[in-house]
Amino acid sequence: FTACSQDNEIPETNVSDNAQVLTIQAAESGFEAADAESRATDNGKTTEFENGDQMGLFVVRDNGSVVKANEPITYDGTKWSATTPVYYYTDADYIAYFPYDEDLSVSATATEDIETAIAGAFDKYFEAHKADQSNLETYRNADLMLSTITAAALAEQTTENKTLNFALKHNYSMIELNVPSYKYS
Repeated sequence: FTACSQDNEIPETNVSDNAQVLTIQAAESGFEAADAESRATDNGKTTEFENGDQMGLFVVRDNGSVVKANEPITYDGTKWSATTPVYYYTDADYIAYFPYDEDLSVSATATEDIETAIAGAFDKYFEAHKADQSNLETYRNADLMLSTITAAALAEQTTENKTLNFALKHNYSMIELNVPSYKYS
């Protein structure tokens, strides 16, 4: 049971001893860049994450309770890990976004609304910085990627080894224009 509180998170102190901890994996898909600099490096059509990269995680159950809200997940060069265990809930959707924003606050309690709120927060940031993307830090923070794993999709995995395989997709497009310059004399 949750007590009166301003947040919608349910503490995970009541998780049973035999609760299944999920393995977390993430890969970027759907973006190809040529000579672009990003927080992660591009290798053909795949983005490879670097040691120290972080993404945010939301876990929301069918009853509208948010189990995890903006939990940071950190990449150590080989695997992703959360600060606290991420448990399997039969009725929960798992939403990940990259790059992590510790100030992101979402009051929604439905999967679609959380996705919309995340994109909306980045849209505001992007709107403020879209005029000049030449600064690497500005570009990195405006490069939003999202992925959702539904309860139904997770239920199809084997019982022994449930894994959150986030296939992060870019919310924005990147276009690089190389304009030829001609000098006339």
